[in-house]
Amino acid sequence: MAEIGRIERFMRLFQANTRSYGVFDPKNKGDKKMFSVKKLVTKDLFEQHIKGTKGLGLVPILDDNTCLWAAIDIDIHGEDDNIDLYELEREITEADLPLTLCRSKSGGAHLYLFCTEPVSCSLVRSVMNKWAVQLGYSGAEVFPKQDKLIKEKEGRQYGNWINLCYFGGDKSERYAVEGGKKITFDYFLEVAESRRITAPLLVEKSEGDHEGAPPCIHRMISSGVPIGMRNNALYNLSIYLKQAYPETWRDKAFDMNARVLSPPLAHSEAKKTIASVARREYRYKCKEEPCRSRCNSYVCVERKFGITPDEKSELNMGKHPNFNQLRKYMTEPVKWGLDIDGVEVNVTTPELMDHRKVREAVADKLTQIIPTMKNERWVVVLQKLMESALVIDAPDEASTHGLVWQQLMLFLQRADLDADGKDTSARELLLRGVPVLQEKNGDKIVYFRGSDFVSFLKKNRAEDLKGPNLWFALKKHGVTHGSLRIGNTTRQVWNVPLDLTGVHDPSDIEIKPEY
Repeated sequence: MAEIGRIERFMRLFQANTRSYGVFDPKNKGDKKMFSVKKLVTKDLFEQHIKGTKGLGLVPILDDNTCLWAAIDIDIHGEDDNIDLYELEREITEADLPLTLCRSKSGGAHLYLFCTEPVSCSLVRSVMNKWAVQLGYSGAEVFPKQDKLIKEKEGRQYGNWINLCYFGGDKSERYAVEGGKKITFDYFLEVAESRRITAPLLVEKSEGDHEGAPPCIHRMISSGVPIGMRNNALYNLSIYLKQAYPETWRDKAFDMNARVLSPPLAHSEAKKTIASVARREYRYKCKEEPCRSRCNSYVCVERKFGITPDEKSELNMGKHPNFNQLRKYMTEPVKWGLDIDGVEVNVTTPELMDHRKVREAVADKLTQIIPTMKNERWVVVLQKLMESALVIDAPDEASTHGLVWQQLMLFLQRADLDADGKDTSARELLLRGVPVLQEKNGDKIVYFRGSDFVSFLKKNRAEDLKGPNLWFALKKHGVTHGSLRIGNTTRQVWNVPLDLTGVHDPSDIEIKPEY
């Protein structure tokens, strides 16, 4: 009974036209070893084939012009030709083709395709010829050899037959290769049965693997879509299918749901998504997953069913610019120069660390909007930029304390710096915002009120030099803080020794703008 089961499984794989067959009889000599027989194909013929008594060849094309299996016949021609079956099997596996490789009688190879249901021979031949070219065997014979069996006066045509594998069972030289090894007849049955392909999947492959589809659609079909993206995936797949297959797109969309999504959406949910696409003309959701991470707008716009040039322009408007060289200017505080598409944008350290502030700086400098980026990702980009950042020393005048000191020297020119400083009544000028020169313990000291200096800075549009930065900058140059008696009152003032200023004529002072 076990032997009968194996034969029947073999027969189911090679269901063929029963009106004729081919015979290989090893007992005969020369051309008489192989011949055609126009009789009914029987089970006995299969049994003789497996036993090695007489070889069997079958016609794949059925009378309704469909078939359930096909083969690419790669033959050897001449003594120098050689087919590496194991390398060819590796190539088939890498290309993910549903083919089963067997050594042929002549030492070549038969690449079998098995289907779960009858498929149009014209479709099968188209796919098999394409795969033959893909594997480097353009021009190899493909069985079935006809798209249709023509009806003639004598009756319907007989198709061409091809020898079957495993003539002689496990002792056969027409063995299958799987995983780089010769396999038994029983294992061949398991492999071939597991590799049978459905008609819809073969239809998909016949249509050029969706050559006109956007790159994101290609990747979804080839790699699948996980939970969390399924609704959007089916939506975008339906947008594509509606354009590519206007007559059958709904059926194909349900098929995609079953094959591409993991696990598939419930039928009711898939139906709702597909119906929404049917109601009006929608566009791909390029900026949302699963399209966003699989997007290639430059390729997509060239595809037949890809995005339009206008849609590409919209996407590119939000494309991240090239962040190139980063420069660190050692001013006080530090300033940064970020090279963006060849233009330097200057920002402070807090601005550089915040991508939102960088976007604002780009808008100001380049009149360009760049897409948002999570700050965690921006930190990664920034870290790479900092690894190769150029550190540029800045002159003292470009620092905060240098600028403050320059402004102070201008302010102190309001005082009579040539006075002897002994007239204490001159201190009254402080109340009117004028700095004064006074002598103290033999030293000449210039006194001024801090509020008056701040007002001076505002008038000179340097009001950003204020607060703690202002005080520390003054202190760095020897300015101190204390009290001074003016008439009957005591006032808080700042003071600096005259010899520390080194300036007596305002024309000697060169004011440089902050970097």
